[in-house]
Amino acid sequence: MAELSVVIVTIKDEDEILCLPKFEESDFDDYEVIIRDDEGIAKARNEGVREAGADKIVFIDDDAEPIDGYLQAAANVLEDEYVVAGKVIHPGEGVISRMSSHYPTGNKSQYVEGVVGCNMGYRREVFETVGYFDENFLWGHEETEFIERVKKEYPVYYEPEMGVVHPYADGIVDYWRKQYRFGPADIYRAKQNEKTDRDIIKELLNPMWYFNSDPRTLPVYVIGSICEAVSRVQAIRQ
Repeated sequence: MAELSVVIVTIKDEDEILCLPKFEESDFDDYEVIIRDDEGIAKARNEGVREAGADKIVFIDDDAEPIDGYLQAAANVLEDEYVVAGKVIHPGEGVISRMSSHYPTGNKSQYVEGVVGCNMGYRREVFETVGYFDENFLWGHEETEFIERVKKEYPVYYEPEMGVVHPYADGIVDYWRKQYRFGPADIYRAKQNEKTDRDIIKELLNPMWYFNSDPRTLPVYVIGSICEAVSRVQAIRQ
């Protein structure tokens, strides 16, 4: 049995998955890779957990490139911690890089409040205790809802040595496309929080919902917010 199971959710061919060559170059070899292409990211993550042979399980996106020592760092930190948020670095600079401020990029190990789905790790006991990812999330927010349940039982530890380079979006158009895809998950999350359709529409009618405080990213952000709003309305009507 491997010490570490790496779960990758993708619809790409194996030779297009960026992290695999880096793993093969690693000095750490006590790991297995599980690739899932189930319909719905939450279901794919869950099936990956069920298939995993190790008690230490990490999730990494197919377009994330791990830094040197990633596998060893993941195995080490999950020896003592039950939930781990890894470091995430957006490549390059520019508008999209400035809009990835939610990425954890610090160099200090510490307890934090959340995880980013492209780079996170759990001990198997976590799933046995709190359950699995909510499979009603087909894309987006599944890790946010899951970590809210997890934090009631376990602290979340941030480990910068378990780091990846991962683009929040490949460009402005890709960012807009990504914001549009959030609509169904946004509505499902709102309903979980007992918001009505009327509450959601009222929120979307507030002009301030479409703005942020950074003038360098404001035009891109506004259009992205409009894309997300349109998707929310469409999700409500379905």
